[in-house]
Amino acid sequence: MTPLRGVTMPLESLPLALLLWLASVILLAGVRIRNRIDAAVFRLWVKRALFVIALGMLAQYAYSLLN
Repeated sequence: MTPLRGVTMPLESLPLALLLWLASVILLAGVRIRNRIDAAVFRLWVKRALFVIALGMLAQYAYSLLN
């Protein structure tokens, strides 16, 4: 057992904590925006965001095939 075990465990979970914080911020922003704009425009933004996410996932998959 290393003496830094208690210190490294929280540091290892830091990326997950940051990701959850970012997701919460984006969720709240989406709720506020959804209430202020037209539903068709919001739907278009969501579709575009999902398309960008899908492209990112395809890029990750293609990268994993090359390595």
